[in-house]
Amino acid sequence: MPHARSRWLMWLAAGLLIALVSACSVLRLAYDQAPTLVSWRINKALDLQGAQRDTSRAAVREFFAWQRKAQLPQIAAFMERAQHEAVGDISPQLACERRLEIEGWLRASADRAAPLMARVVVGLTPKQIEHLEKHFKEKDEDFADDFLDKDADDRQEAAAEYVEKWLERFYGRLDKDQRRQVASEVERLPFDAAAVNQQRQRVQNNLIVLLRKLHDQKATAEQAQGPIRALLLDAILPNDPRQKADMLRWASAGCQMMASVHNHTSPEQRRTVIDRLKGWSADLTVLSKGAGS
Repeated sequence: MPHARSRWLMWLAAGLLIALVSACSVLRLAYDQAPTLVSWRINKALDLQGAQRDTSRAAVREFFAWQRKAQLPQIAAFMERAQHEAVGDISPQLACERRLEIEGWLRASADRAAPLMARVVVGLTPKQIEHLEKHFKEKDEDFADDFLDKDADDRQEAAAEYVEKWLERFYGRLDKDQRRQVASEVERLPFDAAAVNQQRQRVQNNLIVLLRKLHDQKATAEQAQGPIRALLLDAILPNDPRQKADMLRWASAGCQMMASVHNHTSPEQRRTVIDRLKGWSADLTVLSKGAGS
């Protein structure tokens, strides 16, 4: 389902996301340019000025330098294993095991990103926090335009098309029967775009509340690290028991869908995903040994 890739809050995962979805031929360039892109998005969201931009840029570069060495080798190995697993059918259990690995990377990223983000956010003014709040509202409107059509059939179609495009990044072109299967699988999921939007807005609202609290308390970067880390981890898996149960139920359904879709792919499509995973793995190995920008 749709996720808020452009939210500045998730800049910590930007390199991982680029690595997972970029075409092999441009992956290295995309990852090398990621710090610049992420810095630009943060500046746009927060309207940073002068020394604030320097602080933000340094924090972003430090994060990507860490990820390049600490996580890219793990992701490359993950993709190498996935090449062998993609040859045959996969089970929902295997899909969920792989999802948990990805969640582990995100948790490690959150832990590393928290002190870096703290350096940036403790210097924000009330006007800049308000600017971020307006930025979120604009993103909410974009999300609504794309996925929250008043007509239920149109909403369902938009969700199915999103998943289809994501799958085609890996498997190549889906045929008509596979598209019908994807539409059917998406329709059976225990969540929809409205539920995803609620989660987006929950995280956004929690962030705004936290930033205002840190400003009012005149918190230092060291004091801000803990609350920021907790917020990032809550964005990955909510602490609230009901919300956590919902998220885990959604994840389980997603594993079921991924296994079902993969198991209905053709030999040619499996060769396509294997070739792409092989290329991505090789590129990530090269990137992990580079100095970066």
